[in-house]
Amino acid sequence: MSLISWKTAECPVVDTYLNQLDLENATRQRSEWLDKGELSRPVEPFLQREHFSFEDCTNKAFDRDLYLYSLNDEYDEQLTSFAKSIFKDKVRLLSEDFEVIRTGVHYYPKNGFMGWHTNSDKPRWTLYITRTLKEGNSFFRYHDVKTGNIITSYDGVGYTFRIFKLGQGKTNQFKHCVYTDVDRWSLGFQIIG
Repeated sequence: MSLISWKTAECPVVDTYLNQLDLENATRQRSEWLDKGELSRPVEPFLQREHFSFEDCTNKAFDRDLYLYSLNDEYDEQLTSFAKSIFKDKVRLLSEDFEVIRTGVHYYPKNGFMGWHTNSDKPRWTLYITRTLKEGNSFFRYHDVKTGNIITSYDGVGYTFRIFKLGQGKTNQFKHCVYTDVDRWSLGFQIIG
């Protein structure tokens, strides 16, 4: 399995959480070369299907333009319980004894992005729930190791859910990146145990 993906117009439990977020409480994450103004914002390469921002993907993306929110808040138990129910429903081979943690809350502004990376230091089942409120060119792109193809999974208006398994080793890494030209929120969850 490479990626399980589906869309829905509404998701009240995540709406409640996202609607209380304030951008002033987020931390801006930008590439060093973007901050120095050495290059203009690299939008065009992200629109190219075959684009890789570097030859050998590292664990973390070094080219990025997004905001990160703190994970410690009153909604954590509600959100992780919701994510656990999704994992149970979609990944049938899981045992009953697993824990879900929230791994990130991101806001991508217009032309926001996260370059190619693997997260190979944590080879776990991963769920991303994204929200975009209007039509645009917003996507999650990944390298399918089975076919060798670069696949683009476009966000819909409302919510897009994606489940995939991160891998380790040169032949099993899940290379992925993100780009958007509209406001995009993303919540990440992983299975541990």
